[in-house]
Amino acid sequence: MGTGTPALDFKPLVEELFPFYKVVVVEPFGYGLSDGTDKERSTENIVSEIHEALQRLKIDRYILMGHSIAGIYGLDYVNKYEHEVSAFVGIDSSAPRQYGNKVVESPISSTTITLLKKSGLARLIMKLSADPFAALPVDDETKE
Repeated sequence: MGTGTPALDFKPLVEELFPFYKVVVVEPFGYGLSDGTDKERSTENIVSEIHEALQRLKIDRYILMGHSIAGIYGLDYVNKYEHEVSAFVGIDSSAPRQYGNKVVESPISSTTITLLKKSGLARLIMKLSADPFAALPVDDETKE
């Protein structure tokens, strides 16, 4: 949501885990620098796409970790694929009923994404914003 690329934002954490674990970062379609999609950005679709990515990588037993809204996806994921997931780690995660009786879903609709792309507003915001990668501990080639 508010990040250019979760893979780079969480690079320091990935590097801490990497000596002990195989670490894979999956950015769902429409997030970070991933490709877009015309599919609705519903929890069901995102969970299915993440599962497909792991299946294609032949990863069938794992610890799932998610940040922010990915807490919603992670909990749904664990319920659907409980025999594959050893544990779920939430980092400042959203929860399904954190706002009382209102069930939390992805706050980005495909209509919103399409509007932002077609209007040019997303590009304008990026042009006017500070460099989102300036503070990240990565080299210039990675930033590019």
